[in-house]
Amino acid sequence: MENNLFLAIHTATNVTPASSVYHIITRQPPAAFAFQKLADPVDPFGSDKMPHHSILRLKDFEPDLQDLLIVSSTASTEIGLLSRSKAPLATDKPAESITGVFTTTELLDDTKRPTLPMTESMDDSTPVGFAIDLSSKDKVYKPIPADEELEESPGPLPGLWVLTHEGVLCSWWVVYT
Repeated sequence: MENNLFLAIHTATNVTPASSVYHIITRQPPAAFAFQKLADPVDPFGSDKMPHHSILRLKDFEPDLQDLLIVSSTASTEIGLLSRSKAPLATDKPAESITGVFTTTELLDDTKRPTLPMTESMDDSTPVGFAIDLSSKDKVYKPIPADEELEESPGPLPGLWVLTHEGVLCSWWVVYT
């Protein structure tokens, strides 16, 4: 991610279901390394599929996010988040333990989390393509359709596009409230 900052994902394939471990690795030159273990933001929850991960990065997402890593996995129908923020995103932990460091980020309302649709045969979809669209120049009317309070975005929003194995193209606005 940076010269001295790395994300590594290790997947154990000798267990069923396969499980992944995430580490943020910080190099302190010349040769010291610090490892920070993170919870899997796209836990496969019993899926028998082998996880292959895709990660998108939004850097300096105003007002407080230094980094937002958007994660997809072939073993999960949900999209997950890892974030590093200048301000605490939660109130249940001391601010100094969750600011300036990467954390697995959950949404307060799980219904607002991007989730891939089921196939016609009621199986899980698999993401095969994943992109961020930064071309928007206008505010977005009702960026979260079920949200009664947010009538319009404060400015242009990034769009998240996911293509499933069946050729279904899904999209969501990335909204930082």
